[in-house]
Amino acid sequence: MSDPADHVCPVAWAEAHGLLDDSPMERSWCLSSYRDILLSPRAPAALSPRLKLVERSEIRVSYAPVDWVNRAASVVLVGITPGRYQATQAIAEARRCLQARLSNNTSLRRANHVAAFSGPMRRNLVSMLDGIGLQDGLDLDTADQLFTSHQRLVACVSAISYPVFFRGRNYSGHRPPLTKDRLLRSLVVASLGAQLGMVRDALVIPLGSAAQKAVELLIDQNLLEEDRCLLGFPHPGPIFAGRLDQYRRRRRRLSSDVAAWFS
Repeated sequence: MSDPADHVCPVAWAEAHGLLDDSPMERSWCLSSYRDILLSPRAPAALSPRLKLVERSEIRVSYAPVDWVNRAASVVLVGITPGRYQATQAIAEARRCLQARLSNNTSLRRANHVAAFSGPMRRNLVSMLDGIGLQDGLDLDTADQLFTSHQRLVACVSAISYPVFFRGRNYSGHRPPLTKDRLLRSLVVASLGAQLGMVRDALVIPLGSAAQKAVELLIDQNLLEEDRCLLGFPHPGPIFAGRLDQYRRRRRRLSSDVAAWFS
C-alpha cells in the first residue's frame, strides 16, 4: 500500500478523484511499494518481472520511479510513455538517492528530472521550444534551463506514467492506438488525468500526435480545459518522420499561442 504522505503521489490523487474506477491501476503503483525492490542487491532492469504492473495480450506495463509531479510548474511537457532508456535512467537515479537515505519524494524528483526526455530527444525539444519563444514567456535564456537551473518551472509527465512495451519494444503510441485500446485508454485517464489535475494553472504542451490525442481525451471527458493546451506541437524524437516540416508549418501559430498565454 502506498503512503501518499511520503511523496507527491499521483496515484493517491487519482484514487481520491475516482480516476481508478475503470483502470487496472492500483494504489500500490508507486515508489512506496517498490522501494525495497529498487534497493535490492541487484538493481532490477526495466523489463524485470519484479517491476511488472500489468500485462494483457502483447502489451506490458512496468513500474519505473517517475511517479512524481511538480505541482508548482508553469509549463507541463507531455510525452507518450517513458521508454526503456528513460526507465533505466530513472531506476539508477532513484536507487542512488535511496541508498543515500534521501526521502522518497526527493528520490522521485531527482529520478524524474534525470530521465525526462533524456537522450537526443531533449536536444531537439529544447531547440523547438526556443524556436516558439517558450523561454521568453518563462523569462529564461533558453528552454534548456528547464532541465538544469530552473527545473522548478516544469513538470515532465507522460500520457501513461509508466513504461509501456508492445511485443517487448518501446510503445510508440500508435500500435495499438493509445486512446482506442481499452487498457491504454484507461491508463491515460488514470495517470495523465491525475498528473494534469495536480498542476492546475500551467500551460500544457503535448509532444506529438499520440500525446495530443491523450490530452484531447481528457478535454472530451471534462478533465482538462482546452484553453490551457498548446496543440499541434510535433514530437521531438528523431525517429518521427516529418516532424521538422510540421514544425516549420506550425511554428508561427505556436509562437503566437505561447505569447498569448504568457501575456
